[in-house]
Amino acid sequence: MKRQLQVAAAAAATLLPMVAPAQDHLTSLTDVAKKLGYTYAYLGPDEAVSLNRPGVSVIIRPGAPLFDMNDRTIPVSGSVPVYSNGDIYVSTAMIGLLRRLAGPNAVLGHDAVADVQPMMGMHPHRPAVIDSLSAMHIEGDQALRVAGQASPYAAITLTLVAKLSRSIPDVVVSRLHVSADKSGAFSSRVPIAPVYFTGSLFTVVAATDADTSRSVTTTVSEFPNKHTTIPSEVMERGMQ
Repeated sequence: MKRQLQVAAAAAATLLPMVAPAQDHLTSLTDVAKKLGYTYAYLGPDEAVSLNRPGVSVIIRPGAPLFDMNDRTIPVSGSVPVYSNGDIYVSTAMIGLLRRLAGPNAVLGHDAVADVQPMMGMHPHRPAVIDSLSAMHIEGDQALRVAGQASPYAAITLTLVAKLSRSIPDVVVSRLHVSADKSGAFSSRVPIAPVYFTGSLFTVVAATDADTSRSVTTTVSEFPNKHTTIPSEVMERGMQ
């Protein structure tokens, strides 16, 4: 027991100085369009926004890791776009990419938003809620699969907390930012590194961006290949 406490204390000493990754700063896509000279239009049937300049047509969807540029599909830079309060918000890295796509005369500061409309059907007046949350060990991996159901396009922060010992305070292992899809479903792989102690108790807290709704679930870490028979291990036990 003393040895276990020493190991837990050493782990806590390593983890406590850690700071969870800072949340990427997100900016209203309406404001970005104005500054970069794009014409902004809401595409209701596709639940997306189009940005247009001469020779450039961009379509961005909340929660999607890819976006369309002319006839190409390109990975989003930085955090995935999220929907909030009737608009889509994008990361600083994504703004930089849109600026490069717009060309050398992008930073115009002109109001080029010709068709800005509320994203109807997304209910900007309703606070986002989280209806369910679950977490389970991923077979063959040192990670959890966290999934749940929330309001459509809700921006959600997942916080992973480890309880290493009754004598050690809780340790925040990581924070991840995800977005629900149009049906409200969300799912993410959440690494448990560096808490690799089998049997550790983890708490996952899911909170909406405005912290209007929270959901909590707990799980216990398992051996990565708990349900797999490894021949070499069977042979070692037979030789003992």
